[in-house]
Amino acid sequence: MSIAHLIRYQRKHKQLTQMQLAVQSGLSLPTIQNLEGGRAGNPTFDVLEKIGKVLELRLALESLEPDWRFLIEFGLPLGQEKKQKPETSFSSLRFLEECQKAMRYLLKYKVPESDRRFEAVAALLDALQRHYPQYLLYCFDQSLVKEFMKNIKRDGRMIKLSRIALSKISKVL
Repeated sequence: MSIAHLIRYQRKHKQLTQMQLAVQSGLSLPTIQNLEGGRAGNPTFDVLEKIGKVLELRLALESLEPDWRFLIEFGLPLGQEKKQKPETSFSSLRFLEECQKAMRYLLKYKVPESDRRFEAVAALLDALQRHYPQYLLYCFDQSLVKEFMKNIKRDGRMIKLSRIALSKISKVL
């Protein structure tokens, strides 16, 4: 659903006219009309926040890119090996969200399979698949995992990266 459709739907649901929304949000009527008509281009966060308050919509900024540092600390075989204690505490839910965010990010931006990040995420999934299959089966989006792993070949490099990932995640899972 686009921003234009969402604003129009929520405004009608609240039984407000465009004029009432403009007055309550402190924006001009043409701004509201342009937003609903999809002609506003890229509205600023300020404008969306004003409309969101009136329409009771929650706005949140979220990074598309996963927190690579967090994933590296807890299993992703990428970058320098740290021998010290991790800086952040482990959260199974956050780990799950960041792994899935990494898969979506790498697939969406068509990162080649030869990219180090792609290989590292694939190795992490391989380690989970072989040693924690129940965790992978019940916690991860299976269609996403299947799409991500469809062209991955398990060669010597993948096995080595999988072992590194396993040594890290076995300490927290």
